[in-house]
Amino acid sequence: DESFRSILLTFLLTGMRTGELLNLEWEDIDFERDEIHIRAKASWQPKDKEDRTIPLHHQLKEALLQRRKQSDSRFVFGKGEKPYPNKLLVRLHRICRRAGISPITVHNLRDEFASHLVMQGVGIETVSRLLGHSNIQITWNHYIHLAPQRLKNAVEILDWNQRPSIAVG
Repeated sequence: DESFRSILLTFLLTGMRTGELLNLEWEDIDFERDEIHIRAKASWQPKDKEDRTIPLHHQLKEALLQRRKQSDSRFVFGKGEKPYPNKLLVRLHRICRRAGISPITVHNLRDEFASHLVMQGVGIETVSRLLGHSNIQITWNHYIHLAPQRLKNAVEILDWNQRPSIAVG
């Protein structure tokens, strides 16, 4: 359904953690600057207690603007109150069952976001920042196997058939 489509898009186009999505409020989205702000609330802290900004993809912006028209909650994905994580997982499993595929977790959607970025050649440093990892090594260890061509492409930049110009100082 359309309401769950916007949830899936949010995971797939932002790489948010479940807690970040569940605690996302309308005031956290800057539609003018196309940014989503992950920040601490009175009743919730982001992982590693670090705020971050995620660019708002144009497709997600469109879906969220539609959702906002029908919302009466301060929470982007709540109906008056904050949504529950278990309900989210139950809906996701129900959709998988209807589609005839093995159940996935919400974290699988976060992995899809990161994996596709890495496979498209986005640098590990950028992916790490988007995911909100506290240490780039976490991202490197988990996703670098998806970019084996990066090393080959790096050395192919060199061309020693051309006569090198050596600056004499």
